[in-house]
Amino acid sequence: MIFSRESQPWTAALEACRTLQAEGASVDDVLYLLRHAGFWKVESIKALRELREMTFLEAKTLVHLSSVWEDQYIPDEQLHDEIARAIETLEHEDKYGEEGT
Repeated sequence: MIFSRESQPWTAALEACRTLQAEGASVDDVLYLLRHAGFWKVESIKALRELREMTFLEAKTLVHLSSVWEDQYIPDEQLHDEIARAIETLEHEDKYGEEGT
Protein backbone atom coordinates (compact mmCIF):
# COMPACT_ATOMS: atom_id res chain seq x y z
CA MET A 1 0.00 0.00 0.00
CA ILE A 2 1.28 3.46 -0.87
CA PHE A 3 0.35 6.24 1.52
CA SER A 4 -0.30 9.76 0.35
CA ARG A 5 -0.11 12.70 2.69
CA GLU A 6 -3.82 13.27 2.24
CA SER A 7 -4.87 9.72 3.10
CA GLN A 8 -6.47 8.81 6.40
CA PRO A 9 -3.95 6.00 7.12
CA TRP A 10 -1.09 8.51 6.65
CA THR A 11 -2.72 11.01 8.99
CA ALA A 12 -3.56 8.35 11.58
CA ALA A 13 -0.06 6.87 11.52
CA LEU A 14 1.58 10.28 11.88
CA GLU A 15 -0.70 11.14 14.78
CA ALA A 16 0.23 7.87 16.49
CA CYS A 17 3.91 8.67 15.90
CA ARG A 18 3.47 12.14 17.36
CA THR A 19 1.94 10.56 20.46
CA LEU A 20 4.90 8.17 20.72
CA GLN A 21 7.35 11.04 20.37
CA ALA A 22 5.54 13.03 23.07
CA GLU A 23 5.96 10.01 25.35
CA GLY A 24 9.70 9.99 24.68
CA ALA A 25 9.85 7.16 22.16
CA SER A 26 13.02 6.63 20.13
CA VAL A 27 13.34 7.06 16.38
CA ASP A 28 13.39 3.26 16.07
CA ASP A 29 10.09 3.06 17.97
CA VAL A 30 8.55 5.49 15.49
CA LEU A 31 10.01 3.62 12.51
CA TYR A 32 8.76 0.33 13.91
CA LEU A 33 5.23 1.71 14.11
CA LEU A 34 5.44 3.05 10.56
CA ARG A 35 6.84 -0.16 9.09
CA HIS A 36 4.24 -2.31 10.81
CA ALA A 37 1.53 0.08 9.62
CA GLY A 38 2.62 -0.79 6.09
CA PHE A 39 4.84 2.19 5.31
CA TRP A 40 7.63 1.51 2.86
CA LYS A 41 11.12 2.81 3.46
CA VAL A 42 10.71 5.95 1.35
CA GLU A 43 7.41 6.73 3.08
CA SER A 44 9.11 6.30 6.44
CA ILE A 45 11.73 8.82 5.34
CA LYS A 46 9.00 11.30 4.36
CA ALA A 47 7.17 10.75 7.62
CA LEU A 48 10.33 11.16 9.70
CA ARG A 49 11.11 14.42 7.89
CA GLU A 50 7.68 15.72 8.76
CA LEU A 51 7.71 14.46 12.35
CA ARG A 52 11.23 15.60 13.23
CA GLU A 53 11.55 18.60 10.87
CA MET A 54 14.80 17.34 9.42
CA THR A 55 16.38 17.34 5.99
CA PHE A 56 15.85 14.52 3.54
CA LEU A 57 19.45 13.37 3.98
CA GLU A 58 19.16 13.30 7.78
CA ALA A 59 15.91 11.30 7.64
CA LYS A 60 17.25 8.94 4.96
CA THR A 61 20.36 8.24 7.00
CA LEU A 62 18.37 7.52 10.16
CA VAL A 63 16.00 5.18 8.33
CA HIS A 64 18.74 3.47 6.31
CA LEU A 65 20.86 2.78 9.40
CA SER A 66 17.99 1.93 11.74
CA SER A 67 17.54 -1.49 13.31
CA VAL A 68 13.97 -1.49 11.99
CA TRP A 69 15.17 -1.51 8.38
CA GLU A 70 18.45 -3.44 8.88
CA ASP A 71 17.13 -6.34 6.78
CA GLN A 72 17.11 -3.97 3.79
CA TYR A 73 20.56 -2.45 4.36
CA ILE A 74 22.59 -4.85 2.19
CA PRO A 75 20.08 -5.00 -0.70
CA ASP A 76 19.82 -1.20 -0.66
CA GLU A 77 23.61 -0.79 -0.65
CA GLN A 78 23.85 -3.23 -3.58
CA LEU A 79 21.21 -1.22 -5.46
CA HIS A 80 23.08 2.04 -4.77
CA ASP A 81 26.30 0.44 -6.07
CA GLU A 82 24.56 -0.81 -9.23
CA ILE A 83 23.11 2.63 -9.89
CA ALA A 84 26.51 4.27 -9.40
CA ARG A 85 28.12 1.79 -11.83
CA ALA A 86 25.37 2.39 -14.39
CA ILE A 87 25.86 6.15 -14.15
CA GLU A 88 29.62 5.76 -14.54
CA THR A 89 29.08 3.55 -17.60
CA LEU A 90 26.71 6.06 -19.16
CA GLU A 91 29.11 8.93 -18.47
CA HIS A 92 31.98 6.93 -20.00
CA GLU A 93 29.92 6.06 -23.07
CA ASP A 94 28.84 9.67 -23.43
CA LYS A 95 32.44 10.87 -23.19
CA TYR A 96 34.19 8.20 -25.26
CA GLY A 97 31.45 6.60 -27.33
CA GLU A 98 29.94 3.16 -26.92
CA GLU A 99 33.15 1.30 -27.71
CA GLY A 100 35.16 3.22 -25.10
CA THR A 101 37.82 4.28 -27.58
